Amino acid sequence: MVRFKNRYILFEIVYDEDEEKKINVNYSIISKAIKTSIEQNFGAYGIGIIQSSFTIKYFSPVTKIGILRSSRKQFNMIWASLTFINNIQNNGCLIRVLHVGGTIKSTQKAAIKYDQEQLLSIYSKIAKSKNTKNDNFDIEEHIQKSYNDIMSIEV
Repeated sequence: MVRFKNRYILFEIVYDEDEEKKINVNYSIISKAIKTSIEQNFGAYGIGIIQSSFTIKYFSPVTKIGILRSSRKQFNMIWASLTFINNIQNNGCLIRVLHVGGTIKSTQKAAIKYDQEQLLSIYSKIAKSKNTKNDNFDIEEHIQKSYNDIMSIEV
């Protein structure tokens, strides 16, 4: 029996400063953007070989951090396609790869670390602006929720 070997890619979407507030992204939008990039850069061949192994396992619309799974053979192609993405839904952005792991556990640990850093950064921006509309941002609740979401990812 042959074992299917995966790579898990932890990525972050970084938007242009002026466009960050009006963006609403989810799993399907990101998946479509990645597949479009693969098709533009690697053609039908690229789409064909990643189709069975490519899955987005996690994405946080608050921190813009996500985890995707691909086969070990094609993860370089997906990584390259991520770096070629320069807009999502006509909004300027770039995708930064933060971590590549062979197991979901190592990627989960890295995701929790980066997710908490992002949440603390968001919280400090809100605290500095003293915007009364965002006073209900409960940092502990968001950290706990993201931790639970990341740890509940199944292989």
